[in-house]
Amino acid sequence: MLLGIPHLIFESFPKLKALRFSKCALEIAEIILVIDNHGQPTLIEMETQSICLLLDLPTNVRYFNYRHTKFIWQPIQRRFVTVDELLSSSTLDALLENTYGLNESEYKIRYDIYGPNKIEVEIKSYWTLLVEEVLNLFYAFQAFSVILWLVDEYMLYAICIILLTIFSSITSLIQTRKQSEALHDLVESSKCHNVSVLRKAPKSKPDIIKIEPVDLVPGDLIVLPPANFILPCDVVLLTGQCIVNESVLTGK
Repeated sequence: MLLGIPHLIFESFPKLKALRFSKCALEIAEIILVIDNHGQPTLIEMETQSICLLLDLPTNVRYFNYRHTKFIWQPIQRRFVTVDELLSSSTLDALLENTYGLNESEYKIRYDIYGPNKIEVEIKSYWTLLVEEVLNLFYAFQAFSVILWLVDEYMLYAICIILLTIFSSITSLIQTRKQSEALHDLVESSKCHNVSVLRKAPKSKPDIIKIEPVDLVPGDLIVLPPANFILPCDVVLLTGQCIVNESVLTGK
């Protein structure tokens, strides 16, 4: 139990983790301290990737992922930018005029920048969930209170609190595990079919090819089938009409 005290302290006060590192310039940093709008700090490890951005020449870029968003270091601007800022923004007119899709070179660049079109939903084991649930200040306070009640011979009251705490912890673990499994199944359901997309050919009409949903990139033109199709991503309907079943989102 005593071995969990350092973990409890660092999880309750995440800024203490930063004391293990020293401050340096962003361009040479190996660990980034990110603080959100609510003041919650997160330590993230920097990564390096080779991407062809200009003249098909590979360039090593430094980036980190934070809440499913990739932030890339721009040496000229000396700041981190999202992947959308690396590519020229598309207007509605440009989207409507593009009836050929992406060519292979454009697709490769976007795939290198954005990565696979997937969301990894981790299903943690019950033991991991139990450790994360128990090692927090609330349960530390409960344990301290129970010890005091036992010392003062409030045996019945202490036992009731212990039983209620165990029951609430088990209930919370089961609910958290079920939510993770449901979200994981929802994500996996979009991988049950291939997607038809347009690929720009050099001197002919665009080719219609089938790819896995995980291989989609922003800018791909998807050819929707007549019916019964699960969209694996957010899209903009450019031509035609469709009826969307949003019951999964709205519950109606």
